[in-house]
Amino acid sequence: MNLRYPSVFNSLKPILMITICFALSSACDDTNTSSPINQDLDMDLSQADADIEVQSACPWIGDGICDEPYACALGTDQIDCDSACEDPEDSVALESVCLWRQNLASDLFQIQKQTGVGSEGSGGDYGHLSGVVITPSGEDSTRNVPRHYRAFVPRSYRSDTPMPLLLMLPGHRVAVDPLAEYTQLISTADQEGFIVLFAEQEVRSADQRWAWWTDWPWGQRPDAQQHPDLIFLESLVDRFKSLYNIDQSRVFVSGHSRGASMALIAALERPDIFAAAVSQSGFTEFGYEQRLINRDPSLPMPAIILLHGDLDPDVCIDCRPNGECAVTGRRCGSIYGSDALAELFREQGWTEQNFRYYRLSNVTHRWQPQLNASIWSWLERRPQTNAEQVITEQSSAWPTKATLGEQSIGESKPARAPLVSDEGMVSFPMVSFEMGNPIESPQPYGDGWFMDQTPIRFTRLEPFKIDQNEVSVLEYTRYLNYVGLAKHYDSQMPIAVQESGYIPYIGFEQQPISGVNWHDAQAYCTWRGKRLPSEAEWEFVSTGGGRRVFPWLSEGGVRCHKAVTFIGGAQCENDTQSVGERPAGHSPEGLTDLIGNVAEWTSSPYEAYPGNEAQGAWLETDEPLYAVRGGGLFNSGSWLKGRTRWSATVSARGQSLGFRCAMSEIREDIDPYEGLRGVLSSLPTLESEPSSLAQANLSGQRLVSGLIKPVDVEAWLNGLVVSEYDLDRVVFLAADETEVIVLIPDLPSPSHLAKQGDRLLIATEGALLQWSDEELSIVQESNDDIAALVADESEAFWVSAGLLYRQLGVGDIEVLGEVSDKVSLSLSDTSLLVSTKGPNVANTSILWSVDRSADDVELITILDQDVLPRGFALYGASESPNADITIGLRLESWPYVGRICNLSPNQEQFNCFSDSPPQIAAVKWVGNELYWTSKRAVLRSSDLDGLSTYTVVSEWHAPSMLNEIDERVIWVDQLTGSVWTVAD
Repeated sequence: MNLRYPSVFNSLKPILMITICFALSSACDDTNTSSPINQDLDMDLSQADADIEVQSACPWIGDGICDEPYACALGTDQIDCDSACEDPEDSVALESVCLWRQNLASDLFQIQKQTGVGSEGSGGDYGHLSGVVITPSGEDSTRNVPRHYRAFVPRSYRSDTPMPLLLMLPGHRVAVDPLAEYTQLISTADQEGFIVLFAEQEVRSADQRWAWWTDWPWGQRPDAQQHPDLIFLESLVDRFKSLYNIDQSRVFVSGHSRGASMALIAALERPDIFAAAVSQSGFTEFGYEQRLINRDPSLPMPAIILLHGDLDPDVCIDCRPNGECAVTGRRCGSIYGSDALAELFREQGWTEQNFRYYRLSNVTHRWQPQLNASIWSWLERRPQTNAEQVITEQSSAWPTKATLGEQSIGESKPARAPLVSDEGMVSFPMVSFEMGNPIESPQPYGDGWFMDQTPIRFTRLEPFKIDQNEVSVLEYTRYLNYVGLAKHYDSQMPIAVQESGYIPYIGFEQQPISGVNWHDAQAYCTWRGKRLPSEAEWEFVSTGGGRRVFPWLSEGGVRCHKAVTFIGGAQCENDTQSVGERPAGHSPEGLTDLIGNVAEWTSSPYEAYPGNEAQGAWLETDEPLYAVRGGGLFNSGSWLKGRTRWSATVSARGQSLGFRCAMSEIREDIDPYEGLRGVLSSLPTLESEPSSLAQANLSGQRLVSGLIKPVDVEAWLNGLVVSEYDLDRVVFLAADETEVIVLIPDLPSPSHLAKQGDRLLIATEGALLQWSDEELSIVQESNDDIAALVADESEAFWVSAGLLYRQLGVGDIEVLGEVSDKVSLSLSDTSLLVSTKGPNVANTSILWSVDRSADDVELITILDQDVLPRGFALYGASESPNADITIGLRLESWPYVGRICNLSPNQEQFNCFSDSPPQIAAVKWVGNELYWTSKRAVLRSSDLDGLSTYTVVSEWHAPSMLNEIDERVIWVDQLTGSVWTVAD
């Protein structure tokens, strides 16, 4: 048979060959767990250009079975396949063949979406980023100030395809650092394919807190080009346009509270930049409503989403005639709340095509993360109307053709799908259980986020089985190779496409498949004779029928040894890991990775539980939403629980989005592969290749991982020692090694470590110990914990029960004086600094010094609490190269802003130079650079006398201490069980 392939192929990008599988005498059973990639198959595959005629015949023509593409080249079994594609049931199993026969006139090759002209930026890194933009101050335009940002660039970014950009603006006094965690936008950006930027407000000198310039005097200064926030946001967008290929028609801005106001202002003032704005719990003030009323009607009208909770304690949405909010009783805003603002937009010409207003029931004044996918579904379909549009075709690995010789086909026909098997599944009986979260009433800043988990209801489940593990890359690769359906392949998957077939990237074989949308997951499960689990089934197995918060029985929440994820803004892993690799996180029934690794698709649409339809989590969407469970790599905090629901659009794909399958005891639906199941033939031997997928770009270098609550790290011999508090031991890591060995077991809660000559000092519960010549002995017994410990070759200092102790060499121990029971110690060649960690309730002294060079060593107070700015407390001190004392301050009340300050050697001058993210915990000079820790990052500055700024050395950490080892800064991340240093 002569066949000329359709001309549509000529216009496509190079299209790759997929594997054609056969049944041979060496066929592998489907339940074989060995890799089919390593098995031999004698076959002859060739690929030619699309316009070359292919001479090929199918030996089974006319036998009533369509044998494409399993054994025959596309287009060769014309008689059988034409009739099979007319049958609805057969056309499901033969989707790839039938789509090809339709001359590719299907959604497989239709335009995926319209994409605006890109910015053509080709540089930039993937993953988690941070940086600084220098812009004019709103207080004094002649003075420049640093404005920080954090960003996430998903794996799906390709420099040859423009990607949308979303800016997220925090509320009044909120630092930029926690935005990723409480908005959960990184997870949505991963799933939906956009870059997200978290932008910092200017720090106002008046109250030393972050604030947007929404209080700009619009009547007096109408020139918005001079607005400091607009200058900053435009500079930020320009920077990312130069680094990345940004879809310039899909740049959006969103915000919460005062940041929501700024988002509206930014979109209205710069419609040439921003296509749309999302305002959640936001409002305008200081005369801006009049500016909106007077807005030139000829200007572009960006799309607007307004959202506001009816339990909002800060901003009313329903104003009474007497000027009070109906819900809270507070005074109304200058434009009488969000209701009036919505009406104002309508009066100015906004219509349902580009305006949405939602009053969210039982929701308070904060960003509602469960709305992210709904919001994005509406946003991305509303690009700038004045932007030039271009067409971006969906890429495909569709096979061009296959030329097969009769000798390689064999005598028997291959099976089309595997035999249905429950191997590797866990069975559950018929049961009823209470599904949902027992929230009686929403609470401010929290429970309102999870109203989509209410109300509790009794749910009946028929007997079912569910996969023990998430579907792996290897298992999904076999599916692609046997079915040959390129519609269910995407370049985000950890799978390479070669001329001879699909193959997992090296090292990804046993990781959970990711980059799959809902249709991909459902299609795979159908091929296996299974289905996706329902939300109810998933919640039952994760919570043990409602008895557990987490899948595991042990107490405590998510930690790195239980789940593969980022948690609380700290990094466990920068990519998914092999399935089942966290035994501590398994359920009692043996299910793995229910929390973390990849979030999991379910068969259930994301809808309200019965009786909760009036709640505020249900927005109109332009694309169906399905429920996602378990939380993945980029979910954190409260989204990593057994009852927590998430949603994604049906087409969403992401680095942390995968699935597992389930099966009913009795199958009632029609099996589309009926008659096509059997023992699957082996796959060809393929040579794998390294991954081309981007990893998270984290600037820190991880030295040790897999620890349980490490507290301190110290140099020892040719490596490092680390104390593990919960495991009662000290472990050793040799240089250039990754595995730790237990150095000293059976210690009572070891904490601080210090090296003095050839002995290692170890603070434990009830004693200070020393380890020398492989022997352990007591230095000092104590009824209180040792709060701090430092040492060098000549001296050791420690604090216990509020007293500072000193030991010269291995001699007598002396008490230098009374300090506080919560302190940190910093040792230099000439002095010892003792600084409180938090307010000192015992006395006003917060910083002491010991002159080590003096003949008469004594403890001297050099700083009192009343010197500090109001509301601040001291957290760490370190002596600078010029003998200044640099200290870290923390505002004890929300928003916990930090300050880096200097105290001159004579203690006559005290100046604060740099702002910091919240919750400073440690400060240390290493050489000529100052390092300090915040709640979510390690930071550095080398010029405190110059610009008051800093760089992020390594983010996504919860560092608890800093140490200098071999002129390098080392820190411990207790939350993730790891030890880090600055990357080379």
